[in-house]
Amino acid sequence: MKKLIQLFILFILFNNSSYSKDLLSLGLEVNSFSQLKEKRTIFFKDSKFFNPEKDFNDKDINDKTINTNYISIEPNIVYQFCCDSNSNASVFFISKLNDASNKLTNLSDKQVLELDNTFQPIKLAVFKKTKLDKFVYITDNNELIFISRDDKSQGFQYLISKKIIQKKYSLKSLENDFFNSPKFKQKPWNDGVTALSKDSISISTLNFTVIQSVSTEDFGVIVENKSGNRKVVITNKNFKKVFYYGMWDGKRDLDQADQFLKKPVLNIMPPVYSNMFKSGKTIISEKKPNYNFQDINNAIKKIETLNQKLLLDVKNKEDKFNQIVNAKLEEEKKKQEQLKQKKADEEFQRYQAEQKRIATEREALLEKKRQEQEALRQEALAAKRMEYVKYGAYIVVAILAFIAAIYFKIFDVFNKVLKNIFAKKKRVSYLDEDQKGKKKTKQKKQLGIWWADWANSYEKPLSAALTYTFTYFGTAIIVSLIFKSMGIDDLNNDFTLFSTIVLCIPIYWLLKIWIGIFDNHCPKCKRIYTRDVHSSTHIGSQQRAKTYRVKDNRTIKYGQYNTKTHNYTVERDETGVEQIDTYHLKAKCKLCSHKWEYNSSTATRVR
Repeated sequence: MKKLIQLFILFILFNNSSYSKDLLSLGLEVNSFSQLKEKRTIFFKDSKFFNPEKDFNDKDINDKTINTNYISIEPNIVYQFCCDSNSNASVFFISKLNDASNKLTNLSDKQVLELDNTFQPIKLAVFKKTKLDKFVYITDNNELIFISRDDKSQGFQYLISKKIIQKKYSLKSLENDFFNSPKFKQKPWNDGVTALSKDSISISTLNFTVIQSVSTEDFGVIVENKSGNRKVVITNKNFKKVFYYGMWDGKRDLDQADQFLKKPVLNIMPPVYSNMFKSGKTIISEKKPNYNFQDINNAIKKIETLNQKLLLDVKNKEDKFNQIVNAKLEEEKKKQEQLKQKKADEEFQRYQAEQKRIATEREALLEKKRQEQEALRQEALAAKRMEYVKYGAYIVVAILAFIAAIYFKIFDVFNKVLKNIFAKKKRVSYLDEDQKGKKKTKQKKQLGIWWADWANSYEKPLSAALTYTFTYFGTAIIVSLIFKSMGIDDLNNDFTLFSTIVLCIPIYWLLKIWIGIFDNHCPKCKRIYTRDVHSSTHIGSQQRAKTYRVKDNRTIKYGQYNTKTHNYTVERDETGVEQIDTYHLKAKCKLCSHKWEYNSSTATRVR
C-alpha cells in the first residue's frame, strides 16, 4: 500500500514538472515592476532629441516619442519601453546587453537608441489598449515562439507558433522582417500553430488541423488539406466515435454537418478517412500541451499588469517633462509681453502722427463722396421722371384698349342713327307696315350676351369677327409703335401685368365670337350661341386603350433625424381605358326657331 501511495505522489510530481517545463518554454515569465530600475529616459521624434530646458519652444515637442530603459535584477537584462502615453499602442523589449548599466548611463541619447542593433533579442511584447496583442520569445537555441491574441473569433483565443530562425536578429529588424510578413498573420489553420480558447484546443501541422473540445461539448474535428481539397471528420472530443465524414468547402456550417456529410456505420469509413482519423488522434496525443487556456491567460495578465505599471511610470515622467516645458514657455511668454508693450508704445506714437494725416485725407474723401451722392441723386430723379413717362404710356394703353372694347357697340348704334337720318322715306301699305312690324319684332329677339348680340346684329357674324380682329390688332400695332418712338423698351413688372390683363379682356371676347362662328351657330340664320338642345338620346358607346400622363405626389424625409420633409411631383405614363359615349341631340334656334339634329360624343376614363 505504501508503494502505491509513493507511486501516486511521484506521478503527480512528474505531471507538475512536465506542466511547468512546458509552460515556461513559452517565455511568458517577466520581472515585476518592483524588480526593475530605471536608467535612461529619452524624448525624441525621428532623429531629433529633446531637452526640456533648451528645446521647450520646438514645434515638434508635443509629438514626441518616449523611450525608457530599465535594468533587471538579472544581470545584463534590459527592459525597453516605448510609447506615447496618449496612444492606444505600447511595446516593451527584453534584451541581453553586456555592461548594460554603464552603457545606458554614459552614452548619448542617439547612441542609446542605436544599441538596438547590438542587443541580443529575447522577448517582445506589443499591446493595444493595454491588452497584449503579440508576444515573441527567442530561445537560446534560436527558436522563435510567437503568441498572438485573436479577438475576431467567438470570445477570443491565443495562437502559438514555433519556428527555428536561421540567423540572429535585432529587435528592430525582427519586427520589420517577420511581423509584417504574411507568414506571421497567424490563423488557427496555419502550419505549426496551436490555438487555445476557453472551449477548445486546435493543433495544426503541414496538412492536418485537429480541434478538440475541452468544455462540456462533445466534439472533435479533423481537417486535411491536400491539393486544394479539404476533407473533414467530425468525432466526439475523445476521438473514439465518428459522427460524420466527407468533403468540406470551408464555408458551410459544421453544426449542420448532417446536411452535406456522410454518417459512418459502426465507425467504418473509407480507408482515406480511416487513415486521416488515425493521424488526427496521433497528432492530438503527441502535440497537445500540458497547459490550458486559463494558464496562458493568467501568465499574460501578469505581463499586462507590468505594462500598466510601465505606462503609469512613463506618464509621470512625461508630466514632469511637460511641467519644465510649460514653466519655460511661461517665462518666455512674459519676455514676449514686455517686448510687445514696448513696441505698442512706439506704435502708439506713430499712430497719433498717422491720425493727423488721415484726418486731412478723410475730409477730402468726404467732400468727394458728397459730390458723388449728389450726382447719384440727380440720376435717380431722372430715372423717376422716366417712370412717370412709362406710367403715362400705360394709361394710354388702357384708354385705347377700353375704346377698342366699346367701339363695336357704339359703332353699331352710330350706323343705325346715320341710316335713319339719310334713309329715304317710302310709302308703304298697311300690309307692309304689318310685315315690317313683325320683322322688327322678330329682330328684337336677343340673347342677353352683349358681345354675342353685337355680332348677331350684323347680317353675317363673320363680318363682325373680322372687323373686331382687324381693329384689335391694328390698335396693338399702333400702341407698340408709340412705345418704340418713346424709347420705352423695358416695363415694370406690375405695369406689365396690368397692361396684359387690359389687353387680354378683348382677346377673351374675340375668342368667344370665333368659337361661336365655328362651333356654336344656327345652320339656317348663322347666328352664334343660339342653339338650345331640348332632347338627348344615348345611341351607343365603345371602349379603347389610351395612354394617360399622370402625376404622383411623393414625400422624402431628410435631416439628422428625418424630421424634415420635401414634397415633389413625379410624372409618368399610365395605360387606362377610355369610354366614348355617342348621343343624338335635337336642337332649336332661339332666334329663328329653326330645328336640326346632330350627333355628339364624349370621352371618359373609366379605369
